[in-house]
Amino acid sequence: MIYELDVPFYAQENEYYCGPATVKQTYAYLYYRENGVYYSPSQGDIADDLNTTIEGTDQSAILCYINNIFNETYYVDWYFDEEEAANLMYTAINDFKRPPIIHVFDWNYYETEGHYMNVCAYNTGLTQFRVVDPYYEGHMDPDGKYFVPISDINSFCDRMMI
Repeated sequence: MIYELDVPFYAQENEYYCGPATVKQTYAYLYYRENGVYYSPSQGDIADDLNTTIEGTDQSAILCYINNIFNETYYVDWYFDEEEAANLMYTAINDFKRPPIIHVFDWNYYETEGHYMNVCAYNTGLTQFRVVDPYYEGHMDPDGKYFVPISDINSFCDRMMI
């Protein structure tokens, strides 16, 4: 059994837009949750608002943007083990009905030095989580979603916004 939020997939428009693309996915879902329709600004507009550069996007800009627009209480957790990571993502999805944003490095699925993506689902045992990954070239899945074991999230994720 799986519980899933219907987070839409948006492929990042260039190599350093994973932050804006992930925020677009988050924005569209939160807007849908509140209004019953999907809407989000363009990745370019979001990138401008987040002050995204070729070096990427700062997590504090992401937090401020989402929390201010949607009156949410996303925060960053840096230190977790597998059990805590699973519980944090479960609580965000199940109790708060919002998709966690994870930041991965040295990702097991493709080469990266840092990348943002959403988490949208979990299995009953909290051993697998479904990500919505805006880096289409990395996974080549048309819906942008694939399952990841919690051990991989724990090994390659250095922080999450929940």
